[in-house]
Amino acid sequence: MKKDFLNERDGMLAAAREETQKIQRELSEKASDEINDNKAKWNEEIQRQKDAFLNNMRFSASKEIYAIARRTLADLASEDLESHIMETFIYKLQKMDDDEKNKMKEFLEKSQYIVIKSRFTIPESMRQSIFKTLQDKIGDDLNISYILSPDLISGIELSVRDIRISWSIGSYLDSLEDELSRMFVQIPPENMKT
Repeated sequence: MKKDFLNERDGMLAAAREETQKIQRELSEKASDEINDNKAKWNEEIQRQKDAFLNNMRFSASKEIYAIARRTLADLASEDLESHIMETFIYKLQKMDDDEKNKMKEFLEKSQYIVIKSRFTIPESMRQSIFKTLQDKIGDDLNISYILSPDLISGIELSVRDIRISWSIGSYLDSLEDELSRMFVQIPPENMKT
């Protein structure tokens, strides 16, 4: 009986040791899984913060590049440049498509009012060229108002209600800003040098 008791006790101790080892393995695996999960979450958070920082940096850089280009070109404006701008603008008026001409005619039948904005004063000779070009394209009896607009960077813009025909360095800068913003959004942060 004592022998049976000792055998039973040894069996129970072996089972208890086995159960203890099993629990230790499970706890160790669970702890390892939790550590790996926490490490993955931590890495994800670091990556998210890095991505946010790089996106902010790219956005700020594109804005600064745009602002520098805008200031530089505004400082470089000259009479020769303004003359070329007006010639280019008149050329654009001459090349106006039929849809633009028809819309302008339709609006001018109601209001007969055209606004031309520029950053610089348009000389009378150029005003006459603009008037003649518009007469040839959309008809006589035009009322044109010229307005100085410091918002235009070395440019000129004609507007009749919602129709705009313009040429300005600012429009190229706006395109540059759009392109920079689009380009920076498309570059994955992992491809940027840090």
